[in-house]
Amino acid sequence: DQQGEVMRHMAVHVSDDEILARMAPVYVPYISAEDARQVARNFRSSLAQRDVAATLARARITPGDTDPHFTASERVEAQRLTAMPAAFGKDGRQAAIHSASRAMYMQWSREYYDRLLAQAMQVVRAYITAALDLQPGQATPKLALQPTGLPSLDKVLLVVADVTLATTTANLSYAADID
Repeated sequence: DQQGEVMRHMAVHVSDDEILARMAPVYVPYISAEDARQVARNFRSSLAQRDVAATLARARITPGDTDPHFTASERVEAQRLTAMPAAFGKDGRQAAIHSASRAMYMQWSREYYDRLLAQAMQVVRAYITAALDLQPGQATPKLALQPTGLPSLDKVLLVVADVTLATTTANLSYAADID
């Protein structure tokens, strides 16, 4: 689906700093500075990083192992981490944070998609302008469209460019036949 494409693209192309800048306001109403430090320490562990990677793989945002093997001691450590106050599970904060972060990611992914679309449409507009200015006997302009990395968007842009070229070519043939 398109949303999944955008999220997979973001997972590869968005910096950690940008993620942090977007996520920090989501957490501020729900956790203390000490809780935040504790969560950061937890997420730096190999265990947490493997768990996050598996979560992203299960959501098909990134490739990877969807069901990593955890040793018995790692499972005990995971239970300890999720029992900590900073894990948000005991007082309802987790549901509120999940809801707020999901809304933020949905909005951010729309903005991200719109930015990619706007960049690609600049190239398509230049192509359309060149095609519309085409005079009989002139060479067809070349489309210099760089792939966005989103297959569904790239297909739509190519269709728009192809339809524009076909329409322009038909109009030029029609005008030549009239003359």
